[in-house]
Amino acid sequence: MTSTTATSPRGPALVRAVGVWALAASIFNVTVGGGIFRLPAGAAAAAGPAAPFVYLICAAVMGFVVLCFAEAGSRITLTGGPYAYVEAVFGRYVGFLAGVLLWMLGTTAVAGVSSAFAEGLGALFNMPSLRVPVLVTMFTVLALVNMRGVEQGTKL
Repeated sequence: MTSTTATSPRGPALVRAVGVWALAASIFNVTVGGGIFRLPAGAAAAAGPAAPFVYLICAAVMGFVVLCFAEAGSRITLTGGPYAYVEAVFGRYVGFLAGVLLWMLGTTAVAGVSSAFAEGLGALFNMPSLRVPVLVTMFTVLALVNMRGVEQGTKL
């Protein structure tokens, strides 16, 4: 896949290096990653025997949310995802706020899933002290890969 720079009325925009399959894999990775490490036990305990139905209802609702994002994405030519959709409708300031909130959401989600993963590894090997080295190593490797470029990050 080759990278191309998108253009906007304000000049060059972000590099378009993430294709449809890489984006789908990323969304799947975040959804499954967040769902595997913490959600199932707590949801099953809270929902009891109705847990399978709760999961199906949540899957249907998420499907509708994804359809909304797909529709919004098909109408906006700029890169930026939700930030671009909100900016096109409500203006730059509200778009900026949406971008900041999206960044905060992504940061806290990655921190939570990473922490749960490292904690799970520590419990698996009965070594609670393994948590910090796993987190440092994982984020160092990911940072190095992403410093090489967006395409290498999406391939990983």
